Amino acid sequence: MGFFLERRRSDDLCVIYLTGHGTLGPGSRHRGAHDALEGHWLDHVLSVGPLGSPDALWPPVLLVVDICHASEALSPWQPRHLPSHTWLILGTGGRHDYGPVGTLSRRIVSTLRRLGDGALDVDPALPAVPLHMLASEVRRETVYDTGEKVIVLGPSGRGGPDDDAPPFFPNPAYLGGRRHGRLSRTAAPGALPFLESTDGGLDHQHFMERASGTSAVAEHGRGILGRFTGRHRELEALSDWLNDPEARGPAVVTGAPGAGKSALLGVLVCAAHPELREASRDLWQRAHRTPLPVRTGFAAVHARQRGLSEICASLARQLDVTAHDPRQFLKAAKGMSVQPVIVVDALDEMAKGTDVVDRLLMPLSLKRRDDGRSLARVLVATRDYPEFGRLIDAATGGGLLVDLDHVPPDELAADVAEYVTEILRTTRGFRHRGSVVHTFARVLAATLVNRSSPQTAWGAFLVAGLWARTLVNSGSDAVNTMDEAVEAARRVPQSLTKLLELELRSRPELFWLRPVLTALGTADGQGMPASVLRRIAPIFASDGGTLPSAPSSAAVKETLGAARFYLRTVTDTNGTLLYRLFHQSVADYLVDDFERSGGTPGWRQALLDRLFASLGSPPTRNWEAAEPYVLRHVMPLAREVGREQELFDDPEFLIRADPRSVDDLRFVHSGLPTPVFVQLLDRRAPLRERRMAASLTALRAGDAELAHRLAAPFHGAPLSWVPWWTTPLSPPPDRIVALPSDHRTELFVLDTGSGGHWVLEGHTGRMVEAEGPDLPDLVDAERISLAGHAVALVTDETGHQWIHQPGTPRLIDAGRSAASWRPSEPGSLPSGPDPADPSARALFDGRLVVCGGTRDGSVIVEDAINGHRIAGREGAHDGPVTALVARYDASGLSVLSGGADGSVWSWRPRRDRGERVLLLDGPVRALDITADDALFVSSDHGVSAFRGILPAAQERTGGG
Repeated sequence: MGFFLERRRSDDLCVIYLTGHGTLGPGSRHRGAHDALEGHWLDHVLSVGPLGSPDALWPPVLLVVDICHASEALSPWQPRHLPSHTWLILGTGGRHDYGPVGTLSRRIVSTLRRLGDGALDVDPALPAVPLHMLASEVRRETVYDTGEKVIVLGPSGRGGPDDDAPPFFPNPAYLGGRRHGRLSRTAAPGALPFLESTDGGLDHQHFMERASGTSAVAEHGRGILGRFTGRHRELEALSDWLNDPEARGPAVVTGAPGAGKSALLGVLVCAAHPELREASRDLWQRAHRTPLPVRTGFAAVHARQRGLSEICASLARQLDVTAHDPRQFLKAAKGMSVQPVIVVDALDEMAKGTDVVDRLLMPLSLKRRDDGRSLARVLVATRDYPEFGRLIDAATGGGLLVDLDHVPPDELAADVAEYVTEILRTTRGFRHRGSVVHTFARVLAATLVNRSSPQTAWGAFLVAGLWARTLVNSGSDAVNTMDEAVEAARRVPQSLTKLLELELRSRPELFWLRPVLTALGTADGQGMPASVLRRIAPIFASDGGTLPSAPSSAAVKETLGAARFYLRTVTDTNGTLLYRLFHQSVADYLVDDFERSGGTPGWRQALLDRLFASLGSPPTRNWEAAEPYVLRHVMPLAREVGREQELFDDPEFLIRADPRSVDDLRFVHSGLPTPVFVQLLDRRAPLRERRMAASLTALRAGDAELAHRLAAPFHGAPLSWVPWWTTPLSPPPDRIVALPSDHRTELFVLDTGSGGHWVLEGHTGRMVEAEGPDLPDLVDAERISLAGHAVALVTDETGHQWIHQPGTPRLIDAGRSAASWRPSEPGSLPSGPDPADPSARALFDGRLVVCGGTRDGSVIVEDAINGHRIAGREGAHDGPVTALVARYDASGLSVLSGGADGSVWSWRPRRDRGERVLLLDGPVRALDITADDALFVSSDHGVSAFRGILPAAQERTGGG
């Protein structure tokens, strides 16, 4: 292996495949004829061989480990931080079926084949498939009820979206950084750097597509220029309002679906946004009038399917303030040096738009800053719904109201005709056919406007744009004369829904077209991935009887391609595309029509079942395999159908669920202990740290089974150190002395401040009743070796010494002199007299050394004779080192330290390799560890025990 890697360049990528027959050792549930293949060999491969080399010139490596009997063969191994340039995919087999060799490999091959066929639907803007996304797809191919695991780890130890993994697997759909059907048709290349850094709530794609006038009718492969036309009076009024720092009251744009509300706001946002302005110049520069750029304090959000807290967070990020709820945001807005300008589009497409009006938009408009102006200037686009009456009345009375449904017919017809003309003139087939284009546009506009009224349900611009697209798709030969242009224009359906129905009826060969579009009508948030779409589409293809089989990936892909003009796409956090219908009114129509037609009874229950389908059955659902969409939106659906309790009681869901979906769950009734429930919902730390904290909390709450389920989940990687028990002690001890004896371990623990001491069983944490006379306060305890046995040497405040021998309830009087009891082996002093500067003596490279911790968080090794520094680990802890112990194993000396920051570090001075093995929720007061890796830690909550394996650190023995 070393020879192979040494011949690679640093910019290469290496995938190393390791397979073979695992063997079962003594104590396995299935006996075999082979010696044990213990998990230590994997540590050896990762840290001893060439993969463990710090050589920066070696390339990144993906190590795929696929052996049969993996769960037994690797049982002693615990996943931990990997070398800096190594990633790992490990299949561990099932709990009852250990799996033949090649099981993981076949699933990876199957997933890669689906990738090559386009079934994974990776965003074409990504040059490679994210490793965590590939792993999720492999997990969905596993047999979930066997407990089979697919573990993915990177150098950070997380193996998740936060890991910036190298591009091991190229994306066959990659379009050189341009997103097919999305960025390639809405943005100039110069916009891309900005688009990559914009806030998600801003939804730059939404505003840029709307500003373009009609992205849906762009010719394949052509970039869009601005086709926004007309609306002169409205542009002037809104631009003047944005340009006027003294403008009062909210500005509100209302109108029917398709009237052009979002298009109007799209032009204004693109022109006014300080960074988006130049990137989108082609989209707004031909508009009649646009605002000046708002240099500071500008924020815009696309409110569709977003919640109040999400909108507050997005606005806060854009304005560079800290706020997570309306109250905090109002306070932050008042404290800004400039009055911010806030734009909110699609207010009517929120589930609880009234909350945004009452708790955010109205207070921003009505409350005053110290200079007498409103907290912010607010511009909103919404339909004229009664529940938004307060906002609309405020705009009418003291702000600006723009009603797109009340425009003079002649003016509207002229604007629509100009809009259609611009669309057709930029297409190849109609570019040079001026008379036909002019006639079609004029007659189409007149037909739509004559049918319009203030009560119309659909906007003329939207229907006109889609009907023009229908003409383009029919081909230029379909309309050759002005008479044919007149006839084609007059055939326009009078509403968007009728236009959609015409489209659906014209494609009878696409069986899944209507079910897929209806399924997308149920999508929450910013859209649904194709993998979820496949699972739920059969619900909407049924006439009330048996559901058909799920469509193939190819069928879904073909259907989405045929419906692309009705769709919008964004990229999910895992790199897949999300699809949604381009207008909420279309979604509402399709779902309502499905319900009216007597489709699948109880379809929402069936929808929830289909979302769960790929995850297995409770209580062992594999949430690691869940798409981000499911983690975000399954809870609201479960609550809607009355099945939320099964999620409330599922710790693996709670710890992984999108935080926005659980914001309001902190006070619900759960079968889990309340402290654990609250801990699972905490999102302030990475997943593995939260898992450790929740496991410890469960132990403290008396639920050991739940604690162990959290530490070693049925699916996914276990914690490197599994909490085993916790015993509350007050005051918490600052000395722990672990005393192994035969097949048991006892702990002698001491609080030097109060002089109190306890004896605990090492395997249970239960307190052992002590006997003997009353003693003066004890002030120190250390482990020594006496006649080959480990005992605790204890000193009281008078200088008298005592011995605690495991299994003996009484302290043995050792007299006042301790000279004969000094430790017979180095490394047995767990801490020094000053808890801020703990130390331990040890042998290192043939000399006596002192391992010590410092107040700045460093761990050092010094010569015990002359005080010269030999080695050190700078800044291991964020704050003082408060506990330290030295120990030996087959790898040599290791130093374990605890800090005031709650962290426990392991450090091997010989190779200067260290890692954080624990992070607790309070300062570490004392610690000790046994030869079989039982770790005991004292913190503010008492003493806790952990089981794990310290990382190996043998010297590299060769290049192979």
